[in-house]
Amino acid sequence: MDREAFLDFLVRSVRDRTLTEQQATEFLRRFDAGEFDIAQMPTAIMPTNRDQYAALAALALLFRGQPSLSLAIKVRGLAALEQAFKERVRSLADILQRTGDVARWQSEMTSLISQNMLEARILGTGRLLNGQDLASLDSQINEQLAFLGRFADQIQISHLNGKPLSAAQVGARSEMYDRSRGEFYRGLTADHSAEGYVEDYIAVDDGGTCGPCLAAQSGGPYAVGDGPYPGDVCLGGGRCRCQRVLRYAPEEAAA
Repeated sequence: MDREAFLDFLVRSVRDRTLTEQQATEFLRRFDAGEFDIAQMPTAIMPTNRDQYAALAALALLFRGQPSLSLAIKVRGLAALEQAFKERVRSLADILQRTGDVARWQSEMTSLISQNMLEARILGTGRLLNGQDLASLDSQINEQLAFLGRFADQIQISHLNGKPLSAAQVGARSEMYDRSRGEFYRGLTADHSAEGYVEDYIAVDDGGTCGPCLAAQSGGPYAVGDGPYPGDVCLGGGRCRCQRVLRYAPEEAAA
């Protein structure tokens, strides 16, 4: 393992307050003494595979020449995406527990998050994504990958300390990186006329609904494409159950 990569890891960890300067100094001493046997360190943001983007975007061609999918079918597709994401992150957490390879886990999670968000946006729009769509999506993906990088550092520190996080802990935290719900609802209104329409944030009003989601609901309605999205503001991240719903309301839209 490269010493410079290890130093970058320590600097990030001190900056993010995962390690103190004293702890980082001790870790560096142990590294120089050859106590750590790590092939590769996690990185701040692992680059996504752009070839994968092109291949996945081609899935939208399936919509061409087909009748428009109903909202009910799309919502069922979203539920399938969310379930597949949950199962895969739990599987990756189990692999991490067996191998201890944090860099590999981060790489697999990077691909999974990118693919999941892209597929959800395509499902919502029902077409090939254009340059504006991809630019917006890139921003959303990179935000999640930055969070993932910090979590990867925390996992690596737990391994260096000899007290690795359990598969259950890693899996539960990983589920929160599912942002398919927000991307799906962004896609649904990407081509919809904003004239005369608003969007309501519909929170699931029960004991498990978080404060930010309830606040997002009370803060509406929102202009089409603006405001908070499910999963993005939710304290539960990928566990969010809320929706964004279009509503024709010319007076409210003009306000």
